[in-house]
Amino acid sequence: MDLNCDDNIEEVRVSNLESVIHRDVEVLSTNSIVDQLESRLFVGEVVKSVEDAYILYCNYGHAKGFSVKKGDQRYFPGTNELQAKEFECSCEGSKDEKRSNAQIPVYLKPTSRSKCKAKLRITRQRGGEWTVGRFVMEHNHEMLAADQRHLLRSSRNISYAQKSILESMVNSGITVSNAVSYMINEAQGPQNLSFIRKDAYDYLGRIKKQTKVENGDAYALLHHFINKSNKESNFYWNVQLDDDNRVMNFFLRDSRCEVDYEFFDETESLFEWLFKTFLDSMNEKQPVVELEAKAEAGAEADLELEQYCFSLYAVNAATASSLVL
Repeated sequence: MDLNCDDNIEEVRVSNLESVIHRDVEVLSTNSIVDQLESRLFVGEVVKSVEDAYILYCNYGHAKGFSVKKGDQRYFPGTNELQAKEFECSCEGSKDEKRSNAQIPVYLKPTSRSKCKAKLRITRQRGGEWTVGRFVMEHNHEMLAADQRHLLRSSRNISYAQKSILESMVNSGITVSNAVSYMINEAQGPQNLSFIRKDAYDYLGRIKKQTKVENGDAYALLHHFINKSNKESNFYWNVQLDDDNRVMNFFLRDSRCEVDYEFFDETESLFEWLFKTFLDSMNEKQPVVELEAKAEAGAEADLELEQYCFSLYAVNAATASSLVL
């Protein structure tokens, strides 16, 4: 008799038994979570806010295996104050119902919507608390398996810390795919990460789009400065750019400021009071200043850093060199 063979068979049996026990524990744990969440969704239960109700229903959906979407809402008559809000199973409705009846053939993407009626509705009286007004638990479709529930749209979210990590890695030259792979490895599996690759690409795409908008605003500002200087001979402006020619700081002065400055008499006591007030507002944090002065013939570039006095030549030279149109 082959004792080694018997030992291997016994190991397989033990392993299979452990797997069954592990799955049973997971089912019991999931059922317990579902029961706890359901008890907080019964009609009459109080919720703190619309956002809290949405998060609660999303957590319930994740535990059960369905995704959540925001539904209809109702306002108090004659106001923009919310009176009722619904959250629905993502399988509610039938996608492209109007287009499917069109005489002209159109391409319709596959849909998982099955006119599911499961939903949560919260309501309140004017000035009162939000309470559960209706909770439909029954679904007309199968629930997603536990090992796939991290893919549910309402279960996915990129936290602030994760956004920072993604941005830092991509800005360092790492591809989005490799950055996400690293974060999956750190989380010990995709099921433990709160987002998927598509979410990362979408987020970074939005950031890039926002940057383009901000750059557009900067060019609009420069265009305004140019037009203003063409109309007013005494209008002065300057900008500071970074290495990528993006606006970091800007300065402007109109003719009225120039006239006021000519009559302004700044005394040493006034300067000291202003600077001490500034330090007080900054919790006594001293400014860190680094300037490089270059003296030319007929120009003085003395810097008395201990007294926080900068020569006009050094400031003008530094700002003029930053101007790029």
